[in-house]
Amino acid sequence: MVSGLPSDGSPDIFNSTLPSDGSSKCSTPIVLSTSSNPTGLKMPNDVAITTTLLAPGHTEATGVAQASFPSLIEEVVPPNIRQQFLGPSTNPYLSKRLFHESLLDVTYCDFRDSGTSDQRDAIEIFEAIFTRIETKHGQLIMDLKIAMETEKCQWRTEKHEMEMEIIEMEDKWSTVQHENDMLQLHHLQASKQQNKSEHYTRQSRATWDNKAVRIEGEPPGWDKSSLTAEQEQGLLAQISTVSLNEDTPETLCYALQQVVSNFVKKVKCYVTYVTAYKKFLDGDAPDITICCANSDKPLKVLTYGIIEVKRPAETLDTTTNLTQLKDYILSLMQAQQGRKCFWGLLTNMKENILVTIEPFDRTGNKDDITKYAPLTWPAVIEFIRYSTQDPYCSPPSLHFATKLGVIQDVVGSSTKWSLGEFFIPGDKTKTMVVKNSILVVRNSILSLPEHYHINELRVLRQLTASRKIKEAPSSILRLVWDPALEFGRDDRDMLVDGMYPRRLRQGWFANDSWNIDDRYEDPWDRDPESDNPLPRVQFGITPVGLPFDLADFKTPGDFRVAMDSLLDGLDWLHTTARILHRDIRPANVIVDRSTKLPVIIDFDCACMNPDISENVQSTYAGGLICVPPKVIALALKAFEDGDDPVIHRIWYKPEPSDDLVAFVLLVLAMLYPKQFSNFPACRLQNVGSFEEVEALSRFHNDIEASTMWGTIWANALEGNLEGLRQIRDFGLWPTKGTTGN
Repeated sequence: MVSGLPSDGSPDIFNSTLPSDGSSKCSTPIVLSTSSNPTGLKMPNDVAITTTLLAPGHTEATGVAQASFPSLIEEVVPPNIRQQFLGPSTNPYLSKRLFHESLLDVTYCDFRDSGTSDQRDAIEIFEAIFTRIETKHGQLIMDLKIAMETEKCQWRTEKHEMEMEIIEMEDKWSTVQHENDMLQLHHLQASKQQNKSEHYTRQSRATWDNKAVRIEGEPPGWDKSSLTAEQEQGLLAQISTVSLNEDTPETLCYALQQVVSNFVKKVKCYVTYVTAYKKFLDGDAPDITICCANSDKPLKVLTYGIIEVKRPAETLDTTTNLTQLKDYILSLMQAQQGRKCFWGLLTNMKENILVTIEPFDRTGNKDDITKYAPLTWPAVIEFIRYSTQDPYCSPPSLHFATKLGVIQDVVGSSTKWSLGEFFIPGDKTKTMVVKNSILVVRNSILSLPEHYHINELRVLRQLTASRKIKEAPSSILRLVWDPALEFGRDDRDMLVDGMYPRRLRQGWFANDSWNIDDRYEDPWDRDPESDNPLPRVQFGITPVGLPFDLADFKTPGDFRVAMDSLLDGLDWLHTTARILHRDIRPANVIVDRSTKLPVIIDFDCACMNPDISENVQSTYAGGLICVPPKVIALALKAFEDGDDPVIHRIWYKPEPSDDLVAFVLLVLAMLYPKQFSNFPACRLQNVGSFEEVEALSRFHNDIEASTMWGTIWANALEGNLEGLRQIRDFGLWPTKGTTGN
């Protein structure tokens, strides 16, 4: 039986010229039966391979045969047979090599060296030939696999080396950033300490030292011809109506606010004394505040400058008045880190004194304080016009999209995000918190949004696109404004089960993270201060909340409801949305202002919840107090082995129990905040953070050994959500007027 021939019983005919009688050729055809196919190689039934085999030692024929091999194969052997011999490979070089060397050469050599012309031996010869072909084919495939594996190993090695270089570069940058952060922190602490000692408290919250102040006549640099002669006359006329005589009360002089508004455009002036805004600046407020136009109320982060008004009969240039003005400017400096120049005006409507402060960036240096006096009213208006257009004297830009309209409040900021409160587009009755990415400056160049900016928006989009989002507990926030949407709110409300159109979902959930930023194509989404505008990740979420604090719970029942709400939210994230938060801590939980219930926020470290069978690993990026115990154990082992123990480099498999353990630590941090004061999250990525990790490991061991908390800790490690609900009973403290519910 010839191996490798058709199995349907129809023979293929090989016209062979076996030298049986010493002649150069023999015309007797050899018919080979193909009724079975033991080796699995197949050939089409309609293929008849005809080849001419030359007698051994036939010099002339040998020369002819050698010249005809390539053309014979190209013309006779069908492409499908060639592909079948090659298996999965489609390499053209491999195709030629296999047929020329493994098929023709072997066939020719075996027939030439066999020394037989007996037709009965042809079947055995061909069986041996095809066996050798298969053997060589298998060896060739094996060699290719080995070569590919070798190449893969080399590629993995090179990739690992590149990753280690990147990690090393990131570590160097993190170290530099940490040093800068610590320097800034020391400067901030020094400034606060200075403010505590110098702060003005109706007697003296700040000190005014004339020896440390530079005295000038008029501020240089601005356009002193911005007012025409007619405008100057109109200005002086309006000023005269504000201050009628020496006995004009100070409160009537607050009409100066309208005069400034008339002559300085694109700003908003507020009378902030004796109004609802009188405590907007660290518990106090100047008489008049000049703010950016995109604000509905005075906000210290959007304030250009302040005006302190005195009665016309009052002496203006006194230490008390100048100290008060300096104090307001110092408070403004604390709210606007990075601004280069701050100013305040002191006036009794007859005289004007302008004070500017240029803060030094380095600790230990004093601020540069300059006093400009006397100033005329035209000079004052020209300076205010100039300062509101000069970035040097303006509040740092918050970079919120202009389509959001007027900002209602500045919620806060971090090293990652700036947070502002705006009305939800299309609904002026409800507000949302807009998170806007803060771009990192590296080598004096703004970088693109970081991975955590993009990751949070991707996770929130996935939550919003979930068909179960309407059933989510109240402790899950909602994405209510996404600038990537190309349709209005009415269209969104018409979507079934909150699902976005397929054309958007496919782009959002693509593996390429920059698909998110590709949708930021409008100028209002970009950084207007860059020569080459960069995309910024920003989106709106609800609810607008307050910091999570134990004082928010007035009764034990309130505490139990809050703990159940948080656990319900974690359960929904893990089982329905299949998302792991990975950064559960007090800073990432807020209290809804309307419902007074806790809400989980900040999903920038979140990841998908892998199946049990999946070996999906990641590095940890959350806060130090909620590091999973398994990561701490790996860090300690790495230290014992002499490896790098830094947590953010350790690979581990995230699991739902990690969030539950972090939840236990969250409750402990609320009940015993001083125990966690030694675990600042900002030191997590510091190379020398091993001491904190070791201390946290001891703290975990103490919890596990605790009579009361040990059971709770065990339930969290086991992922026992229902057993973990016992933690709500730890809030049963005696409260007057409660029934224990």
